[in-house]
Amino acid sequence: MKNPLLTPHLAHFHWLQQRLSALCLLPLSYWLLMFAERCLHASYSEMLSWLHLPINKYGLIAWFLLVCYHGALGMQVIFEDYISRTRQQLAIWVSNTFFTGLALGAVLFFVQI
Repeated sequence: MKNPLLTPHLAHFHWLQQRLSALCLLPLSYWLLMFAERCLHASYSEMLSWLHLPINKYGLIAWFLLVCYHGALGMQVIFEDYISRTRQQLAIWVSNTFFTGLALGAVLFFVQI
């Protein structure tokens, strides 16, 4: 059951956010796959030196943040469609808290590298 409080404008904005985050993830995911392929043939010290470059570090941070944001948007749609209204807000809150914690953990990890 769709949320009756969700106005058409907010629904369109949510749809647009999902599409834009997916579009931004395409080049970042390609870049990440190239990094993973490079890691197969690199030593540990070469990987660390590559990760210390600011563009690579911030690219990984951006990828993790976008993945978490896109995942939270997708889970919200699933909860709005398949969970009863009484439990819907709690499920969305738990999901958003999980993805926020995951994003913060990833950022803290990459800042420490």
